Amino acid sequence: MSRKQSFDMSKGLDNLDPGLANPGDDEFDFEQFFGGELPSGIPGFTDASPSPTDQLQHGSAQDSNSYNNDQKQLQPSYQPASQQRHQNAYATAGVSSNYSYPTPPHHSPAGQFPNPLQRPVQGQPQPQPPFNKITIGQYYYVPPPPPNRGDVTIQPSRAWKDKSVPNVDIKAIYPQIPKVEPWGEGEPNEKGFVEQGIFDYDDRGLEFRVGRRYTKLELMRFFKGEGAHPGRNLTLWIQNPAAQVNARYLNGGESSKCRYRHCEDAPNNTILKGFWRVAFDEYSGHTSSNNANPFLNAGYMHLYCFEKIFDLNYLYHAAPLYYGFRIKADMRKLIYEKNNPMALNRDGEAIHKAFLDWEDRTRQYFKHKENKNMMASAAGEPIYTGFEAQIRRLSDPEKRRQSFLFHLLTKAHVTSEASGRAKARESRRAAKDSEGAIANDIGKHLGDLGKFKLSQQQAKTNKRNEKKASKGKRRYDEDGDEDEEEEVEDEVVVGGHGYRPSKRRKSHLGVSHPAQQGPRTRKRSREQGQQILQSITDMKHVTRSKTHEIRAQLEQMPEYLQNEVMAGAEPAMSELVNINLAADELDLYGRVKGLSMRNRREIVDHLDHLEDRDGILTGRYKKKPFSF
Repeated sequence: MSRKQSFDMSKGLDNLDPGLANPGDDEFDFEQFFGGELPSGIPGFTDASPSPTDQLQHGSAQDSNSYNNDQKQLQPSYQPASQQRHQNAYATAGVSSNYSYPTPPHHSPAGQFPNPLQRPVQGQPQPQPPFNKITIGQYYYVPPPPPNRGDVTIQPSRAWKDKSVPNVDIKAIYPQIPKVEPWGEGEPNEKGFVEQGIFDYDDRGLEFRVGRRYTKLELMRFFKGEGAHPGRNLTLWIQNPAAQVNARYLNGGESSKCRYRHCEDAPNNTILKGFWRVAFDEYSGHTSSNNANPFLNAGYMHLYCFEKIFDLNYLYHAAPLYYGFRIKADMRKLIYEKNNPMALNRDGEAIHKAFLDWEDRTRQYFKHKENKNMMASAAGEPIYTGFEAQIRRLSDPEKRRQSFLFHLLTKAHVTSEASGRAKARESRRAAKDSEGAIANDIGKHLGDLGKFKLSQQQAKTNKRNEKKASKGKRRYDEDGDEDEEEEVEDEVVVGGHGYRPSKRRKSHLGVSHPAQQGPRTRKRSREQGQQILQSITDMKHVTRSKTHEIRAQLEQMPEYLQNEVMAGAEPAMSELVNINLAADELDLYGRVKGLSMRNRREIVDHLDHLEDRDGILTGRYKKKPFSF
């Protein structure tokens, strides 16, 4: 049997690679288990002698650590080859097994964990498993018995901030568990270097150091406990992300980050509200018995990330049998907390029911995989471990989603919430759709982190493009205004002279003086004066730049010739090119130029009103004397 290929969920469940089929699993119909009715029987498991899992009853949502005293262990009819399973950390603890055959190295000791295939039966006594001591190094640490804490209840941190209740010393409620030494071997890097002690903990407790991220192989080694301290009892709690509890973590919000190195939300690795998470509780026996702080876990990761790289459908049942850890839904009753903010059923029993339905379906899937492993072991082929990504591309996308627990839980949450909240979300989505924005709420992504990040990136790209387009349009409008201003500023319309705005941009100031042809003489000066007067008389369109040019020429002439030219020109033109008024006009021009377009139009309208009142310009040549 070939091992399962990895798959890419970076674009969500609807974009899986189609080439994911396992050649040895062609006869197994995933649609039957995750999209349709449960089968009546599985090859290798006869209906005449049903498995103990087929005779179980659904119990109430009691402490996840409780189990039946008379539980029956699932006894497979084969013994997997020991070299094909990693050695369990509990094998050195010297605890014997109650299996009918010798305990292989990959099996966890009997009694350490309840059978995941059997739920507690309501009304029967539920004894606690032997989680009474923690082995650390060469000595045993037994936490002191809970002090007489009376009716002490730890309120949420929000109440502490509001000063509505007194702050409670957490250390006085929960005993402190000593820190353990780093352990575990890392994955070789590109240079072949292997880091030792990658699972190192914070100096203040049993939490991974801030910023530590792990690959799939490293997480697999952590779950299996390869080289871990033998006193740990690892449980992976499937939880709701708790809100308003950063004060309860060792490192605030950094403690609740996803520990998977290739998380879809990297580098932030934030587990947002609306996405389920998996907590790594190495001392679950004490947290479940309210004798250890339930907020101090080794780490967390998205349930989405877990299902992306591991087969939760198989590991949920196989982990306590073969690898020495459990995967449980967090429904613990924390007697010293006001409530359990991480509880899976925090928002209603509909989520609990969805979990139980998923559990029933995966039980059939687990049986099928065990049957395949039995045949593979007999043939000497590699067996299926569950640490491969066993996700198929089903023909129907909806059936494909049914194999993901995060999708089923989120869908149950959305369908069971209050109608007012659903209507508010639909209203926000409609508003965003009308604005051309992308709605990215829980009702749309349904817990699919890859789809959520894809929509988020698309929304950022659209916003960036809109900003660029708006900036370009603003530049275009500003350029257009400048063109219009320059054309209008060039206008100096005087009565008796028709005018059409020029489309070419002309500079207002800095017109060079006409080149002097030889030394200045009386004759040359007189000829130049006549040329200036002739150009003024023949000029049809009087613009500001032209008047500046004439003024520059007149400034080079003697004063008596300037007076002759001004006397020979029409009175309106003479007043226009008067050199004595140039300085005042430039000052006025600069002041008006600094005004806004609205203020300029107001000045023009006011001048029009004054001209109409005083009758300055009449007839068909009536024009505005100044336009800005």
